[in-house]
This record gives sequence, structure tokens and C-alpha cells, in this order.
Amino acid sequence: MCLDFLFVQNFGDFNCIKFASTSLPVNIVAGSHVWVEDPEVVWIDGEVVEVNGEEIKINCSWGKTVVANAHKVYPKDIEAPPCGVDDMTKLAYLHEPGVLQNLRCRYDMNEIYTYTGSILIAVNPFQRLPHLYDRHMMEQYKGASLGDLSPHPFAIADAAYRQMISEGISQSILFYPCFLFGWQSNPVLEAFGNAKTVRNNNSSRFGKFVEIQFDQSGKISGAAIRTYLLERSRVCQVSDPERNYHCFYMLCAAPKEDIERYKLGNPRMFHYLNQSKCYELDGLDDSIEYLATRRAMDIVGISSEEQDAIFRVVAATLHLGNIEFVKGIDTDSSEPEDDKSRFHLRTASELLMCDEKSLEDSLCKRVIVTRDETITKCLDPNAAAVSRDALAKILYSRLFDWLVNKINNSIGQDRDSKFLIGVLDIYGFESFTTNSFEQFCINLTNEKLQQHFNQHVFKMEQEEYTKEEIDWSYIEFIDNRDILDLLEKGLVDWFVIGSEIVQVSHISFDDDSPGLPSEYNLVLLIGTTSRDLSVASIVTSFSLIISLNSNLVGILGQNIIGGVIQSRCKSPSRVGMERHLHGPLDASLQAMYRQVARWWIRVVNHKYGVDFWGWTFKVVRDSRGLSLWTSEVGGSYLTSSLHGREWKKRELIVGGIGYFRRLRPLCIKPGGVIALLDEACMFPRSTHETFAEKLYQTFKDHKRFSKPKLSRTDFTICHYAGDVTYQTEFFLDKNKDYVVAEHQALLSASTCSFVSGLFPPLPEESSKSSKFSSIGSRFKQQLQLLLETLGTTEPHYIRCVKPNNLLKPSVFENSNVLQQLRCGGVMEAIRISCAGFPTRRTFDEFISRFRIIAPDVLDGR
Repeated sequence: MCLDFLFVQNFGDFNCIKFASTSLPVNIVAGSHVWVEDPEVVWIDGEVVEVNGEEIKINCSWGKTVVANAHKVYPKDIEAPPCGVDDMTKLAYLHEPGVLQNLRCRYDMNEIYTYTGSILIAVNPFQRLPHLYDRHMMEQYKGASLGDLSPHPFAIADAAYRQMISEGISQSILFYPCFLFGWQSNPVLEAFGNAKTVRNNNSSRFGKFVEIQFDQSGKISGAAIRTYLLERSRVCQVSDPERNYHCFYMLCAAPKEDIERYKLGNPRMFHYLNQSKCYELDGLDDSIEYLATRRAMDIVGISSEEQDAIFRVVAATLHLGNIEFVKGIDTDSSEPEDDKSRFHLRTASELLMCDEKSLEDSLCKRVIVTRDETITKCLDPNAAAVSRDALAKILYSRLFDWLVNKINNSIGQDRDSKFLIGVLDIYGFESFTTNSFEQFCINLTNEKLQQHFNQHVFKMEQEEYTKEEIDWSYIEFIDNRDILDLLEKGLVDWFVIGSEIVQVSHISFDDDSPGLPSEYNLVLLIGTTSRDLSVASIVTSFSLIISLNSNLVGILGQNIIGGVIQSRCKSPSRVGMERHLHGPLDASLQAMYRQVARWWIRVVNHKYGVDFWGWTFKVVRDSRGLSLWTSEVGGSYLTSSLHGREWKKRELIVGGIGYFRRLRPLCIKPGGVIALLDEACMFPRSTHETFAEKLYQTFKDHKRFSKPKLSRTDFTICHYAGDVTYQTEFFLDKNKDYVVAEHQALLSASTCSFVSGLFPPLPEESSKSSKFSSIGSRFKQQLQLLLETLGTTEPHYIRCVKPNNLLKPSVFENSNVLQQLRCGGVMEAIRISCAGFPTRRTFDEFISRFRIIAPDVLDGR
């Protein structure tokens, strides 16, 4: 071994030796054993036969001869044990081919767990190894120090528990992603939240964070499950060769009496299942899994009546999917296609215990309430099919949420617990042939967790050097902040308004838009915002932006009718602006609207908080001047009349608010993809084409963003784990989280208490329209809360690796494994270690191996 620098020192009980890495290649000569890149197996070993400057000629072990650059050749440790080492830091050479070879050697010996320092790498065996998880194995790891025994998740769990007790710090264990046999979530959640994907037969299509809560004495006092972003679109859309959620196939394989009760049959007869040709899984009997799920439901306290209701909802979802539509008698109307569709319509209504005609109307019609009349609008067959799918998705989503809440109530939470150990099991980085909104959110999650992982590994490295009093220089690590900004940054900028600086949502518009006056644009921010909120978030959350310019009304997505401005309105409108606001704004009107804003901040926000809804205000001009009147009966101008309300005159409260004459931002910083998506979702005429065009304009110069040459609506993000091209076709629809008013009314009126409980009645003013909120923004907020929780814990990492795409045992694909190691941050963690002192030996190990170099020193001569 050629050493560029050797550091030896004794510090208390922990004696170790470290070898510094260098950017220069090791001293490679003829006869050296090395690793060289190979297009087929990634890395191949061989022996150097000739060195000619920077070029090295190598006879590879597979018989071929290659010539490689010296900087792309790595030394091979010929003394490495054939079965590998249980900790990568014990490798003589800590580099990519050495890591890959070590994992392969251990996998061939059925040693599926390996440490890289404190990080546990787990390679899926694709076969059950029950001896690894029995009680005897568990007892062995109790109280054992990390590294004393073979690598194992039990060792990580025990180390986390002992650290929690000894240091009084909550812990977290992060699986990334988890698909190992023996590590399963609650069987009920698996049945309803897991599905077969291209890469995994039991892929969790939701994220979960399990909190195990402890009291002061270290005893378990409670637990809770937090879930993230169920892939609801899978209910209606399944790509071949994937499957829908397991529960659908289980129910189709249920005992005969259950199949007859729910009027089911072969899964091939259901539209939501037959979009893929995959119906069965190797080694899995859905009829057995159905009974096991029923038993698991018993254990968590789900009664037989509730179980029956649950599977009625599952069956009803399948029947809904088989309702097809054709043109009706009226123009642009629709109706069930034939007797078969009417059978499924009738069966769905019976299972949901709702009126059949009401169900049909909820799928085929929409009711619009204006100030003067109620209008029934018919939907064409395509719109009716979209309505059907929307009902199926929200029905299944509410059912899944109910199951999570039921399990949490069953296991019990201790809100006064002193510590917790959180177990995060979340989807890994995804890149498929088609990548939609789900993959975008999943990869955002992985970007956030990768940043957390990199920062923690870097921190551990710092602490190790500090503990051993080693002088070291700054080590750079990959910071993916620029990617996160691209994905999730809010649409907020700072504006200078006279001597005040007021924070407002950034408004994107063309200065040359026709009709945009340059004399006076008054925009008032009502409520409070943060730098991460977009226009859509502000509108749909707790603030109101008043625009006194008709052109900006559409941009802001507000409804302004006459002098009445309402919170959380959805559709842009310019109707009636001229009635009160046409022409120059006089001083009294300016003052009035500023006072409106002050009153809103002081009274409404403070009294009702962020969930406030339903207040409306108007300005009345009479012989005594201007006055402010409010009504507590709110809602969209389309769904409620302004007449016949009880209006109250309000005292105008003085407060602070700013306005500006020209929309001239101090600096323009465009929001991220989610913010632009939310903005697009606020406009009824937005399409995925206009959304894609907005992305192209905004991020044309961003180094992490690109437009594929052969697509007009796709976009590519350069993630830390590689480039992913996303298709925007369904981004807008999948980002809209709302319940169609007719669906809400139908299901809340169900005679089944379980079904109606999934859709509790809404306030009268809220139940008359479909309320939009952003799934992307809410998911981003959930991620932020998760990261804040993880930030209060000491994390432990388990990186799960799938050795092949065939999902078969004893097959180890180098390129597949290496890509996952890179995506999981393992190679970056190793790179950070290599930038400092990567090879670590205790003094006893060092003396045993190297005493031959200087025997006189060791003998005291």
C-alpha cells in the first residue's frame, strides 16, 4: 500500500489510525491489481501490464485487455477477505468499486446487511430469511454496542434506544426506501396503501412516519402513524405491468359469500384493474391475504360492521369504474351507456347506501347557484367520466385516512411523552418512462431528505475529527439547495413603498398588457404571509389580496363583484369592477380600502385564525361619505346572493398597511414549480400546455431545468440522483384537492353511517361549491413539519438496495446497485469520508498489520 500521509495518535480509550486520501492516483506500476471502468459490469478487476505516462494497459480478469487513463483506475486490495467486511470503513481502499465488490461478496454469502460507519446498507434478498428476525436474534442484540455483532437493523434500533435513554434525546430511524422482507408496516395499511410497481411487488404508495413514544423511565407510552401523499390517482389509472392497491385483488379473491355480497368477480372484469395485464403476484395468494387482513383489522379494533362497510366502499369503487357514458338526449349531456353500466351504477349506489338517481346526477350534472337563479349544467360523456374518477379517488382517499385514524386511536397516543423514536419509511427516488405529479412529489421528498442526510453525515465527520483532536480543513459536500428552490420556492418578493417595505406575493404579468394603466395600481395585502407562500396559497389559506385594477383581478385570481371582495374565491373575474372602481381613485376611496385592510388584520385574522371563511365586506357611499359594512354570511359570488343578508356597520380600526403606485418589485425572484402550478390551478382556462410554457419562460436559464427537444409540454429536472423528465398532462388535475359539491352532498346523505362519516356535512355556504386547495403546497408543508421533527432527533440511516429488477434471489446487478447507492447518498457519504481520513484502524489492528515495516521501533530500539 502506498501511503501519502500517515497520522498516528493515542486519545484515551479510543485508539485509531487514519490514512489521508489524496486527489492524486496511487503509485500504480506493472503488476499492480486494479479496478477499471467497464460498460457492461461497471467495474472490472485486472492486472497492470504496462504503464505509459497517463495511459495504463490492463489485462482484465474476464480475459480482455483495456487501456485506461491513470486517473480512472483504482487500486484493488488483494488481501481483502473473500466474504467481504461487515463495515465499509474497514476496507483498505474506500472507493466505488471496492464498495460494490464488498456488497456483492457479502450478498453471495446471504449477508444482506453491511455498515458504512453508522449507516446500515440493506440489500433485498428477494427471499424470506426468517432466522434473521426471530426472538433469539433479537435477544442477542439487546445491550450490544454497535459493531460488536454482525450488521442488523436490530443493532440500529438498540443503539437508538440506548442513546435516547443515556442522552435524553429523541431518535429517528430513516429507511430509504424500505422494501425488505421482514420489515413490513401495519398489514392493514399495506393492503390499502401498497401496490405492485415496475420495481417492487410491494411498494408503499404513501409515506409514513411512525412515532414510538416513551415516558421518563424509557417504557413505551404510546404511538402514532403520520402518513404522507397517498397516490390516489392509482385508483383509476394503472400502467402495465403494475397493479392497483392490493385490497382490490384481495376482495376479488374473497370467500364466495363475500364475493356474492359485494357482487364482484374476476379482477379482469373491472376497468380500474384491467388497464394492466398483471393480476396475480408470484408467491402471493390474495385469498389468504384477504383473510389475514381481516384478522389484522380485528386486532386493531375494527369491528365486523366497520369491516363490512370498508369493503363495501372498496367494492363500490370498482363498480364506479365500470360505469361508462354516452351522449344523452339534451345537448352536451350524458347518461350511462347501457344496461351493464346501469347495473354497476345501481350496485354502487346500493353498496354506498345512497339514492341511485342522485348518484347518476352527481356524475352527469353540475348545479350552479347565481345571485338570481339556480342553473343545472349537463356534463358530456368525457366530463362525466372525469367526474366518476374524481368520486372514486376521493372516496378511496377518505377511506384510507379513516383507517389511519382508526389505527392511531387503537394504539393510543401519549401527547405528554418525554421522548420518541421515529421510524420513517418513505418512497425512494423514482424515474420511469412516464413521470407525473406523483413522481415529482416523491422526488421532492428525496431531495429534502438527501439534504438532511448530507448535512448529518458531514456533521458526524466533523464531530469525529473534533473528538480525536485532528486538525482538518473544510470538506465540501453537495448542497442541493438550488434544486429545492427550483421545486418549492414560493412566489414572494419585497417591494419598496415609499419609506415602507411591505411583503407581498409576487405578481407575474406582462408590463405591456393592454389596458394596464401605469398611473395607479393599488394592491393591498390583507392578512399575513411567509416567504414560502404562493399566490394560490395565500388565496386559499388565510389572506386576501385586494386589487383595485380590473386587469390585475384575473392575475390574482380573485372574485370582485361591485364593491364586495371575498376570501378564498376561485375564479378570476372582471365583472362589475367599473361599478365602483372605474376611473381615477379618489383619496376617500383609497383611505377606505386601507382601513378595510387594517380592520381585517386586527379583527378577522386575530379572531378566526387561518381557517377563517365566509366574511364579506362592502363599501357604502351615501350623503355622509364612505362607510364599511360586513356580513358573516360568505361564500363565492356564484353560490350566494348578497341580498337578504344581515349587514353590520364596522368601526374602522387604525393599523398598518402599505400600497404602491407602480408594480415595480425591488427584485424579481420567480417562484418554484409548485408555486407556478398552484397559480395555474387558480385559473379556469389554464391547461398543461400553458403551465409548461410558463415553466419554460421562468426557468429557461436555470442550470437544473431543461426542455426536451421532442416535446412541447415535458420538462426535465436535473436531480441529485439523475435527470428526470416529467410529463405535465395531469399535473393540474392531480394538484387540485377538492370535493365536488354534488359528490359531497350525495355521500353525506348516505344512510350508511360509515359512508356519511367519511363526508361530514360542510357549512351551508361552503357546501355549494367545489373548494380547491393545493395538494403540492400542503405536501410541501407536511415535508417541512417532518424535517422539523427530524431536526429535533438524532437520526440513524438504513439504506435499502434492490439488487436486480427481476425481483429474484441470488442476482446482483452491478449497475442497478451502484445507481441506488448514488441515489441514496451512500457514495456521497463515502466521498465525504474520503476527503478526510477514510481508512480507520485501532492501534492493535495497525500494529498487527504493519509491525514488519519498523520492528525496531516496536521493540524499543
